[in-house]
Amino acid sequence: MLPADRGSRMNRPITTFEAFRDALSAYRLPRVILTALELKLFTIIGKRVWLISDLAREMKVSERGLSILCRNLAMAGLLRKKGESYRNSPLAATALNADDRAYRGNYLQLITSHADDWMRLAESVRTGEPLDKDEPEDPDYRRQFTWAMHHRTL
Repeated sequence: MLPADRGSRMNRPITTFEAFRDALSAYRLPRVILTALELKLFTIIGKRVWLISDLAREMKVSERGLSILCRNLAMAGLLRKKGESYRNSPLAATALNADDRAYRGNYLQLITSHADDWMRLAESVRTGEPLDKDEPEDPDYRRQFTWAMHHRTL
């Protein structure tokens, strides 16, 4: 069950091994979603219904790997599974699909770069350097950040 407040999971003390295990394994769903975004899965699926074999062939990936990924995305509600076929959920068909007007690409790119930064936390602790070394005054960074914030507000 997801917390009502997005930050509440981080604010709850970990007092049992089960809570520790749950906190430690919470990386799985974000990694599944980031993988789907990296593979452009939601865009490729678009508004169509796909069999895994056809989708794997289109994406040039393993059927087994794609099947596991799609099952996890269906459990998260981002894909809809009916029999052996998959389609995007309304959210995935719009905000996560680069071919849709409601696509939130810049915001998704910003979130992805933050996830990459957090994977280097140990490096940051060792060196004392910040995770995010983006130059705020760089025009490309400012443009991307501005669009990301626009997409977030939408």
